[in-house]
Amino acid sequence: MQDIPDISYPQLFFAYAQENPRRWKVVVGQQITHTKFGIGTINSADGAYLVVCFVNDQKTSRMFTSESFAKAQLFINLQLPTNLEGIEATKERLQAKLYQEVQKRLETEKRIAEERLEGQRLEGQREKEQVAAHEFLNLKTKYLARSHRMSSPSSPLYLILLRIDSGEVLQDDQMAWLEDNRLSDTLAIYFQNEYQKTKDPWKLIKASGHLRDVNNPSKAIELTNYLLENHSSASPKVKSAILTTRGGAFRDLQDLSAAEVCAKDAIKQNESFQPYNLLGAIYFERGKPEQGEAYFLRALELGAQSKVQETQMQSALKNAGQSEKGIIAQFLLQRDPAKYQWATYYLEQKNRVSTNE
Repeated sequence: MQDIPDISYPQLFFAYAQENPRRWKVVVGQQITHTKFGIGTINSADGAYLVVCFVNDQKTSRMFTSESFAKAQLFINLQLPTNLEGIEATKERLQAKLYQEVQKRLETEKRIAEERLEGQRLEGQREKEQVAAHEFLNLKTKYLARSHRMSSPSSPLYLILLRIDSGEVLQDDQMAWLEDNRLSDTLAIYFQNEYQKTKDPWKLIKASGHLRDVNNPSKAIELTNYLLENHSSASPKVKSAILTTRGGAFRDLQDLSAAEVCAKDAIKQNESFQPYNLLGAIYFERGKPEQGEAYFLRALELGAQSKVQETQMQSALKNAGQSEKGIIAQFLLQRDPAKYQWATYYLEQKNRVSTNE
């Protein structure tokens, strides 16, 4: 058996005699060495005490408890008679017992060491989580994402912001996640950063759209102005997209004349449904829904979605003047009272104002 301390003869004999107290008489008259008093002779021994006479001691004898035999630091070098019956079996049992005690001690030490390591790991993990949480908060501030309620680094936003901060390109699902969580400010910053790396005008066009989503049309106009000045050789499709986004920003600012100019210039560059949708919304907002409808119909022919147009009609009604609201609402309800039932609210609002007047 490994890792068992050496068994001294006194220890072995103590275990041997404990099995049968009459065995103590075997050591009477035998020499033994005490670590302090030196060599002596055992004068008497039983299950309770033993008396030893030491050669170099002035006293005739000293008394010790029998348990002293079991303490390796007290007695050594006991002379035992050879061929004691059963002592080898006692030795094997004692070794097995000591082996179990050693194993138990090793297991305890291992458990304590593992608990200490686990504590250190958890402490290190807590420190890492605290650092990550602090970094996450800083990134949310830097990329205007403080509106997102989650503060734990386990949020998908943390990974997304880390990618943006390190200059990595976002995956489609990550951009979709930002859109679903209405973090358009973050997307606007991301696309502006991407433009600085790639000089791709589409990046600023997308950034402008997201700026409009967060009610910052002035910044969108600033970006589209930069694009028109610095990408004069861009393709007609790109120029059309720039002008359409720019026109939308002017519409957000209630500058419908500037918005109309941009939309018509966009059509001259490239005939697509987006600028026609913009013109439709502009004319609805002006209280001229018949002309607006004509533009919307042309947009449908070019691939626009009627659901998007309905949303733009709703925004036009919301932004229109009080007299225009009634005209637009009445027009829509005549066209399809079931589909445009939401317009009833604005017509009733118009009637209430007229009554109060």
